[in-house]
Amino acid sequence: MEKLAGRLVVVTIFIIVILGIYIFQLRGGLAKSQANAAAAMQNRDEFRHKLDDLTKSSNANTAALNTCTAALKDAQAQLEASTSKGRKR
Repeated sequence: MEKLAGRLVVVTIFIIVILGIYIFQLRGGLAKSQANAAAAMQNRDEFRHKLDDLTKSSNANTAALNTCTAALKDAQAQLEASTSKGRKR
């Protein structure tokens, strides 16, 4: 009976040591995962700010393009009007 108890104690200690090592590795993996998640969130925030800046810039460029397009249409209309007056004479 004492041999069996001794063996059980050794097996139990072995299992506890293995579980301790496993838990230590899990904590290390968890810490790495948390660091990766924090870095990903920071990158997401940076990209969100860049996207907002690009959207504002794009909207401003679209407005400028619309203004230039309107000015071009006016200039083309004036050119056609002056060209057609020259042909009538």
